[in-house]
Amino acid sequence: MGAKRPDCFRPSLTQVRWKGERTRAPGEGRAPQKLRNYFASIEVSDIASDGINRRRALNESLADLVRFILHDSPAGYPWAPGMKSGIMQIVLDQVRNPETGWWGERYRHNGQIYFVDDLSITFHMLSYLAGNVPDLSKIVRTALALKDLHYPQGWLEDGGFSNHNNMDAAVLFHYGWNSATPNQKKAMAEELSKMLSWCLTESLQPDGSFHTTTDDDSLEEAEYFGTAFLARIGFFNKTRRFWTNQEFPQAEQIRQRLRAYITKHRATGAAGGAYYESALDRLDPTRPQNP
Repeated sequence: MGAKRPDCFRPSLTQVRWKGERTRAPGEGRAPQKLRNYFASIEVSDIASDGINRRRALNESLADLVRFILHDSPAGYPWAPGMKSGIMQIVLDQVRNPETGWWGERYRHNGQIYFVDDLSITFHMLSYLAGNVPDLSKIVRTALALKDLHYPQGWLEDGGFSNHNNMDAAVLFHYGWNSATPNQKKAMAEELSKMLSWCLTESLQPDGSFHTTTDDDSLEEAEYFGTAFLARIGFFNKTRRFWTNQEFPQAEQIRQRLRAYITKHRATGAAGGAYYESALDRLDPTRPQNP
């Protein structure tokens, strides 16, 4: 499995405040170029040559630096001039596939370089840029073209669904919905309906937990991604139900079941409870939610 990073860590990052002082260092004006050089060093993998797949480095570095630099984290930290425009140039021009609109790692093979579209990296970029990227229609078109492939290009895992990948796909659909054609909207709604049916009938358990898949590192992570998928498609909140007018009368009972399970187990989470806390936020109807 490649690295995936949930947005449950974002609140803790954005709430950190820089308390130190930083003197401008000589040559600091070169920081944006150093940033570009760093990503140039990890955006292409040549596994046959050095045995290193740099996809995880690209995914995590890009996700973290976009959040830090564009969202001024830690609060008050004096980023060098040009860093915001520099990271945006990297995101939009350096590590994005212009043909598909997706983001991902490139691989050198037999003298050729191949771009591998990546669901996780694309999810992160859309999430942390709040969908404010050009060519959303390309992203939708590519998502539907890749839907029957396995992760990282598509969202299948071991031949079936996982709540983690389904959540990522749902976010792509949400941000791309207004840029989609009627036929594409119909196709996305059909996919979300299948994902929801699987989540409620096969993944969700009577005690409020979710059946773990190879995509989950712990019961706590499985709980977060199952809950987040349901919340992000508007299962609990009709105002967020962008893809259907269908009513879900069982939603409140399921929300309470999930809340009870999380409350019971939050102190024993394998990830220290961060996923459980974020899942509770997703279940709170009074809290503002991103797609």
